Amino acid sequence: IERYQQYKGITEDKYIKNEWSTFRPLSSNSTVVKINKLLNTDEVKKHLIKKVGIYSLENIGSHYAKTLNLWNQNLQSNKKTLINLNYPEKLIKIWEYYFAYCEAAFESNFLDDLQLIYSR
Repeated sequence: IERYQQYKGITEDKYIKNEWSTFRPLSSNSTVVKINKLLNTDEVKKHLIKKVGIYSLENIGSHYAKTLNLWNQNLQSNKKTLINLNYPEKLIKIWEYYFAYCEAAFESNFLDDLQLIYSR
């Protein structure tokens, strides 16, 4: 609830951009390719015993969409409890919006969540 006071008056889109995008870097596929090429330059390779490369790459975006849906269901089933604990309804609506917005983005492949494992 303390952090809620900081976000009063911020629209949901701004809230999502300000709050969630800072937790981890958002990289495009082209950035991943560039990093992979950089790791395999002669300058870097002379410091490594083996070549570094992508060992495994998995798109887990559809799984994340399901996770967001389950989180939203959990929120809905506990909504009355949260209200009784004096959580502001506006904060609950922001979470509902976030879960629905992100679920749709991952489900439609507008967003992806790639899990990469590098190995050498």
